[in-house]
Amino acid sequence: MKKFINSFFIISAGILLIIILFEFKYKSYETSYDYIYNNLNKQKNQINVIYIGNSHTGVLKNVPIKSQDIVSNLSSQGQDLFKIYVIIKKYIPLLPQLKRIYIGLDYEMLVQNQTISGEEFIERQLYKYTDTLYHYDIANILMSQSNFFRANRDLTFLLKKNNKNESKEKANTFIPISSKKTNLKECQKRALEHSLIKFKKDLCSQNLSYIVELIKLCKINNVSLIFFNPPKRKCFCDNIIYDNSMSAKKQIDSIMLNNNMLYYDFVGDTSFIDADFRDYDHLNADGVKKMLTKLN
Repeated sequence: MKKFINSFFIISAGILLIIILFEFKYKSYETSYDYIYNNLNKQKNQINVIYIGNSHTGVLKNVPIKSQDIVSNLSSQGQDLFKIYVIIKKYIPLLPQLKRIYIGLDYEMLVQNQTISGEEFIERQLYKYTDTLYHYDIANILMSQSNFFRANRDLTFLLKKNNKNESKEKANTFIPISSKKTNLKECQKRALEHSLIKFKKDLCSQNLSYIVELIKLCKINNVSLIFFNPPKRKCFCDNIIYDNSMSAKKQIDSIMLNNNMLYYDFVGDTSFIDADFRDYDHLNADGVKKMLTKLN
């Protein structure tokens, strides 16, 4: 029995030592959220405009609509309405100069949730800045405070000497590389990904409630809220599952009407041509300039 107890303590001590070593090694690991929110906190007394959404809004970077705008873009790849809501809820009281928030609201965002889709590591990375989790339990809280789990168990990091500027690079990974080539099959695949594969209709009610809460939150804090849907390339629009996308659009339009809000929907806007896009659904610099001019 004594031998068993000694073995147990030796094994436990070994595991604890490994955990401590991993946590120490990953202490310097930075995620894209670290880069985004460290910059936000540095400028929190100057920022008067926020852009937030998924990668379609991320390509706007910090380009101002008006010359006096000081912008912080809090978008990230695939970011859902739950995260947008908890981010705005946390930071709207902390930005004394905040006047306007632009939310990129694609149709499919009404039926998406990254955590439910198996990307729990994203909210663990974000927890440090929002203090909120979709699945709020002890295990998730502990993993959200672990450097190793915030890194999504990125073992390649062990081979690196440092990750200087890595968080900045990660913050831009969802912004696609410019491409003038059009591959119809790839465009069809991209359209189906958004309008069918990731389309979970049972999330509509929940996500609509986040939109309502965002409207209330901005109204209480006297911040102008602007919802918009970034344009997509023609081949993308031609290959979506029309009934799914239009069903989501109809519900978004309804919630906007009921709350006296406008929804600037650029999908189908024929003034955007192929030359305005990086790929099938992300604007390039010219497209961004055109859309921001329209929003102004």
